[in-house]
Amino acid sequence: MLAYVINKNIQYSESNIKEIIGYRSFSNTYLPSEQSIQYNNSNIQNKIKFLSYDKAGNPTSIIDEKGINIVYLWGYNKKYIIAEIKNAEYQEVSNALGESFINLISNGDNLSNSELDKLNK
Repeated sequence: MLAYVINKNIQYSESNIKEIIGYRSFSNTYLPSEQSIQYNNSNIQNKIKFLSYDKAGNPTSIIDEKGINIVYLWGYNKKYIIAEIKNAEYQEVSNALGESFINLISNGDNLSNSELDKLNK
């Protein structure tokens, strides 16, 4: 699989910060797959690993710099994060809520109180 890397160097007074973003294909679109930071030519620190995206290009599953899995659920026609679920993989959340429910909330459809209660469990 072909992957691209973009480096961005930022100079703050005497500090040199390099942001490294790796890209790969998700559903035929190149989106970030990982983000790393390097301070003053020290070791590269991994910050975020992007595992999956929705059809709008929003991240739905990441691993943060501490190695914690985080799932994002998007709503309001896939414009805003409405839930952040830590210590879970996307498949676990999908199994618990149902993929049809996740699609329902992401499309901005009106939800009943019982459907909204699913998010609070």
